[in-house]
Amino acid sequence: MNFTELEHLDAIVARAAQRELVPVFGSMQFEYKPDGSVITSADMAMQDALETALRAEWPEYNILGEEMEEAEQQAVLDSGKGYWCI
Repeated sequence: MNFTELEHLDAIVARAAQRELVPVFGSMQFEYKPDGSVITSADMAMQDALETALRAEWPEYNILGEEMEEAEQQAVLDSGKGYWCI
């Protein structure tokens, strides 16, 4: 990945955060996942937004997302392909 691509990645993340996280910051209801960690609808929205944008720009990479089920995460890790970690 070159510097221009890193700048583009930075812009993708910043736009997604501005759209999905900033408007609801500090006012989100949360739930607990089975492992006891916290999850909000903003977490899911941000992961979905990044996944969509990253797949559009770099389709050769898989996506490993924090909010994915463990089996889905393991499938990404076992695929042997490069991946984005969200």
